Parts: sequence; structure tokens; C-alpha cells
Amino acid sequence: MLDELLSKLKRYTKAISLKSENGSIIVTEYGGRVLAVSIGESPNLLWVNPNLETVMERREFNIGGLRVWVSPERNFFYENPRKFEGWFCPSELDPGEFRIVELTDSTVALESKFKLRDLLNLETLNMTIRRDILLEDLDGGLSVHVRESLIASGFDKSRVCLWALAQVYPGYGSEGTVVIPVKPGAEPLHYFGEIPADRLKTTDSHVAFRIDGEYICKLGVKPEDLRLRGWASIGYIAKAPWDSGLGLLLVMETCCAPRFQDECLDPSKVNPEGPKAAVQSYNSGPNEEHLRFGEIELQFPAAAIADGVQFSTVAYTLKAYLTTYEESLEKLRGILHTSDLQPFS
Repeated sequence: MLDELLSKLKRYTKAISLKSENGSIIVTEYGGRVLAVSIGESPNLLWVNPNLETVMERREFNIGGLRVWVSPERNFFYENPRKFEGWFCPSELDPGEFRIVELTDSTVALESKFKLRDLLNLETLNMTIRRDILLEDLDGGLSVHVRESLIASGFDKSRVCLWALAQVYPGYGSEGTVVIPVKPGAEPLHYFGEIPADRLKTTDSHVAFRIDGEYICKLGVKPEDLRLRGWASIGYIAKAPWDSGLGLLLVMETCCAPRFQDECLDPSKVNPEGPKAAVQSYNSGPNEEHLRFGEIELQFPAAAIADGVQFSTVAYTLKAYLTTYEESLEKLRGILHTSDLQPFS
């Protein structure tokens, strides 16, 4: 099912496929992406821009898939960062200049070297990002193991951290559910403004967030609200867009999450001086291109500093499953220990 996508991509970038007994993934130099994940011969479980070729012809960023960015967003993605005005994606970062530097039957490594302007601190940093990706079979699914490495120099005030983002389809019926396991008493952060009550649920075991691409909002969960400091998970379940009987299930997990507020760098737009999140999720809104998608995101700790260089290496896993919707829901409840989960879809 991914052959047509791979053929299309090769007109614009170097793209390779890693295969296993249970499925395959597509990795592109453009944006350094894991652009597709397939179980068996299934369609792609990750969202891909329906205007993919136009976006790539214009050298824009939003092609979809699993990507790496650097944070805080305020410093690097806003023309007027003090007022959070003029959002843009710096092309030096994404699509960047990623190149495949290592390749085996089950692994691929990509690297990009670039300069990035901190528009809040008025500094230009020299950066290198390396992505090491390993494909492995799970019982009934796939694991995509990712190690992200960052080196930054040429700074005085600027601080940076790694940020992983996977784009997801709203699913059959244009709806899906993000699930973040938390401890009792968790207080979700509303990053862009108040999230409507019909889009957010909080229980003693988890926070659930509606994905439908119909209303722009962003959820955050503080490191202090995670069940175990430094360990974070975020899951996503939806009925497969092409078959309502199938359950599309994705889970991102890491043991490299921030443990305290001091390790978090990304402030919320609505409350820049308030608490920051270790786990985030974004719901897009309808626009002239009719793009509707969601994101599941991990923010990583601030890079360490030694001898005038910032450096960070983190690891996480994206797990993917495709089975009946009922089986996927039970699997998600088991993986995240959220027996009381009631999805929106």
C-alpha cells in the first residue's frame, strides 16, 4: 500500500523503506521524517498531507509523519516572540538539510547541520541533529525506536531542547482520542486558550483529548502530573479512516521525559510565566486547504551545557497496532493502565 507514496516521494527526495515481518516504514531525507508506518499491507497509520507534492515543491514543512523539532517554540517559531505573533516554521530546521548517513536492513540514521535564529534572545545557534531509527516487530504490531541527538553552539542566553511530534488522522467519522496517563489530581494545561469541556476529560488515571481537526487547541501535561518522574506515554486511538471496524492505535513512550519544571523550556501561549508541559497534543482547525489532523508530542529536557556547548540525547519508541477497534481499545487500556478510558470516538 505504501509503494505509490514511495514512488511519489522519490521525485522530490531520497526516501527508503525498512521492512519487517509485521510491516514497514518509509523514511525521507526531506524533513528527516518517518513519513509512513504500515502494518502488513495496510494504508499509512500516520497522517500525510493530501497536498504532499505541492508542499514539497514549495519546500514547506507540513508533509506529515513523525518529525523532530527544537524547543521552545516561542523563541524559534514566532517573528514577534514576546507577543507570540507571526508564527512560521524556520526552513533551516524543517525541511532542513537532512541526509541519510547510515543504512542497514532494519536501521537508518539521518543528520542535519544548520544555523537557527533565536528571535527572543537575538542569537544565531550552530546546530546538528542526528536521528537514529530502528524498526522492530511487536506482538501484532511494530516498534519504531528513535534516538535523537542534538548539539548546539554559538549561544549566550539561548537554551534548547528536543521535541518529537507525530501527526495523526482524525479517523473514520473524523474523530479520535488522545490519552495521556497521569496520577490522581492532575491539572491539564491549556496551551493556546481554554479547551472546551467537550474536548477534554480528566480522570484519576488519565487525560483524554478529542482530535477532529475542527477547532485549534493544544493540551499540555506537566512533568509533576506524570505517574513516574521522567517516564511519559501518550496514546492515540481512532477508527481507521478507510474501515470503521479497524482500530488505529499509536503509542509514544519515553524514559527521557522532563522530571521537573526547571527541565521544561516550552511556555504556553496563554500563560507564558506559568507551568510548562512535558507531554503535549495539538488539534488542528479547518482552513482553506481543508487540512485536518492531530499531533501527539513529547517535549524533552533542556540540553545540558559543557565547555560552551549544549548537547542532548534522548530515546523514545513509537508503537503501532492495527486490529479490530474493540481489540485496539483494550490494548490501549492495558498498555497505559487506563481501565476507565472511554474514548470520544
